[in-house]
Amino acid sequence: MNFFDKNIEALKRINLKLAEDIINSTESSDYASNTEIAKTGLTLPLLKNGKLLHSKYDPIKEASRFFTGNENFVLFCGLGAGIHIECFLNNFKLKYCAITEASFANFKSLFKIIDFSHLILNKNLSFLPPLESENFEKEFINTYIPAIYGNFEIKILRPWEEFYKDKIPKFEKKIRASLENIQADISTQAAFGKIWMRNIMHNLKTASIILPAIPKIDPDKKACILGAGPGLEPALENIKRYRNSFVLFASDTAFPILIKAGIEADFFVSMDPQNISYAHCFRPFPQKDSRYF
Repeated sequence: MNFFDKNIEALKRINLKLAEDIINSTESSDYASNTEIAKTGLTLPLLKNGKLLHSKYDPIKEASRFFTGNENFVLFCGLGAGIHIECFLNNFKLKYCAITEASFANFKSLFKIIDFSHLILNKNLSFLPPLESENFEKEFINTYIPAIYGNFEIKILRPWEEFYKDKIPKFEKKIRASLENIQADISTQAAFGKIWMRNIMHNLKTASIILPAIPKIDPDKKACILGAGPGLEPALENIKRYRNSFVLFASDTAFPILIKAGIEADFFVSMDPQNISYAHCFRPFPQKDSRYF
């Protein structure tokens, strides 16, 4: 198995979508197709401007100078040969990091010349979509959890930073926007977390007293899940006609429409805590059973 296939197979195990995007990417990478060998025997990739990503003499020693020891979660911009990332993971085994590149094509090019499979499968490292991808922010927000990982730092290989000097402000803006979204979520949790937890505990206590049981249903029937949309009212006549063929699930907004039409749902599910949503339940429930939650 060649390097590319080995890396892709490893990546599929942790991030299938990213693996597929790399496979389907173009060949227009910013990395050169050739490599150089460091004095220590490691394979080093080059950018198209001819610059090496790592020291040709002792890339491991160079990488060790990259960290102060105060980093808790590091976002690496520029995969290179992964030497700096491996240095971080080997020296700080309880810390976490993520790696991104400028494009899917960059990942594709590097995957062809270096075996990253051991890095890809390291549980303390996350591979993120490239900075130019529309999915970067979403994946980054889902990856970095300040309450778990602690402080955040960006580490960029200097040759990589110089190569993308015109794009670095755009990349940094995207990262800052992601961090602001993360901070907003933390602020919301700080403001409402205790209230939410109190309500959860009270509701669990009430649920333990009620002991609701899900009724038995016929597994041979089709499930019909209903929400209040433009297609619901035109479908009411067919729902009535074939009522015995369905197990009906009604959401918040569909429930009053069904009641008005004389159709009793098997299940009514309300998940939205807004006043306008639970107001849909202010009419009497059918009395023949207790299927409504």
